[in-house]
Amino acid sequence: MFYYCENGKIMKALAILDRMESRGCFPNRVTVSTLIKHLCGEGNIEEAYKLIDKVVANGSVSRNECYSSLVLSLLQNKYMGEAKKLFSWMLGNQIKPDGLACRFFIKQLYAEGEILNGFAYFLEMEKTDCLVSVDSDIYSILVLGLYERGHLVEATRLLNAMVKRNIKLKVSNANAIFEVLQKSGETELAMHLQGVHDHVERKDSI
Repeated sequence: MFYYCENGKIMKALAILDRMESRGCFPNRVTVSTLIKHLCGEGNIEEAYKLIDKVVANGSVSRNECYSSLVLSLLQNKYMGEAKKLFSWMLGNQIKPDGLACRFFIKQLYAEGEILNGFAYFLEMEKTDCLVSVDSDIYSILVLGLYERGHLVEATRLLNAMVKRNIKLKVSNANAIFEVLQKSGETELAMHLQGVHDHVERKDSI
């Protein structure tokens, strides 16, 4: 199956999958992700959705895993509009994107100058209890991007959330953000964040 995917014969690979399933042999996440990747690479997004419907129905791979893989493949193939629609739909239907999908999605928004959209998606994730997928890398990207573009209120709100959850900033961004906080008069927040950052670093070194 992987041979056919790598050699541009994705429909042949799907036919093999059908035969496998008819004999009670169901795909794992790696197989499904590979098929989704190559379907998106050929622009066959509709077929990718059909594949997901099928594997979710037979219970071999979860909806969260399938749609997270699809988000990644859409982004990798420059289908940003479709990725946004899918990500919003997932949040609206309590389908939690995994950490990799979240991180890549936010990074792409940042790269395209849509950091406020990234913050809006973060708020939606907060409402739908999806923050378990948000790691310190995503917080750091959002905070730095918001400060870079002068969105101080949003950035400070995010930093307060980080302090509350004891999440440290990505090291490469920490000093720049501490400096911005002090310049903007948020000395107390800077000290709290520095304390969390130092505490976690000491803990990691033990």
